[in-house]
Amino acid sequence: MQSLGTLGGQESSASAINDAGQIVGEAQASNGIYKAFLYANGTMYNLGSLGNADSESVAHDINSYGHIVGSSELGPDDGWARRAFLYTGTPGVDGQMINLDAWLDEVNPVEGAKWVLTEAYGINDSGLIVGYGSYYNGVSWATRAFLLDASTIIPEPSSLLLVLAGAAGLMRRRRLLNEEQPN
Repeated sequence: MQSLGTLGGQESSASAINDAGQIVGEAQASNGIYKAFLYANGTMYNLGSLGNADSESVAHDINSYGHIVGSSELGPDDGWARRAFLYTGTPGVDGQMINLDAWLDEVNPVEGAKWVLTEAYGINDSGLIVGYGSYYNGVSWATRAFLLDASTIIPEPSSLLLVLAGAAGLMRRRRLLNEEQPN
């Protein structure tokens, strides 16, 4: 049993763990604001938020590739509204929190106009995300569960593995060819 710590505050809670032992949840920062976190290799990383420093966020799930989903406040200019997010990359290096509601509006304006994606609760290794939001059926708004295919914004692990395998094969072939060359 071990404590995962906090982001400088007093409290934290974990929501999910993947097979690599990466853990996500929310933790209180030193300013008292709760932020989504990733705990990996003994370190808790603040994933930030979609809004300003006073905006809270929470991570709900992580897949085996380290892609994280949750929700975040947008900030005071947006009435502290919450939106579903997808976090990809490495915190502090190339990590980015993507507003899934804004992304849907951009890639599919017709469907995006019908939805306000509030919470993302699960993500699988194929990039399918589940959660809930507000849906406009043409007459009124109601809360609805959603299934969102976000595979186009997630780096495809199989393609990356193919590139790495190909590069390794070329390097091996080059080494073998160099060994066959007479000196």
